[in-house]
Amino acid sequence: MSVSDWTHILRHGGLTDLYEDPPAPDLCQIFYAHIDERGDSVTLGFSTNSLPTTVPLEWQEQEYNTVEFFLTFSEIADLQVTDWGPSCAQQIDVARGDDERFDVRLGSTQRGISFTSPSVELTRRRAYLAAHTE
Repeated sequence: MSVSDWTHILRHGGLTDLYEDPPAPDLCQIFYAHIDERGDSVTLGFSTNSLPTTVPLEWQEQEYNTVEFFLTFSEIADLQVTDWGPSCAQQIDVARGDDERFDVRLGSTQRGISFTSPSVELTRRRAYLAAHTE
C-alpha cells in the first residue's frame, strides 16, 4: 500500500482533526475487525503510539501513550473471508480504485479479508495509557 492511499483513507475517514499528518501504516496495528451483515459494513479498529498533533479537549487532562480509532466502511461489496487469523491482521492494503471505491485487503491474497467500499468514516476514537512490554 502506498502511504498516499493510507493518508487519503485516514483523511477521508475523519482523522484530520487529530493529525496534521496521519500516522504511517506501519505505525498502526489492527486489533479489531467486525463484519456487520445487517448494515453491510466492516469496522476496523487500529491502535497507534503516534500521538496526535491536535489534542482533543477531553484528552487534555489525562495521561496517554496510545490512540485507538475505528474506521467503518459502509455499503461494502465483493466481501471475501478466507482462513482469517492473527497473522492476517498484521497486513493491510488499501487502494482507491478507478471507480472511486476503496479496495481493502487484510492479509494476503490466499488468507484474510477483502472487500470494496465507497465510503469510510471515523466512528470512534479514544486515548489511553497502555502498558507496553518489550
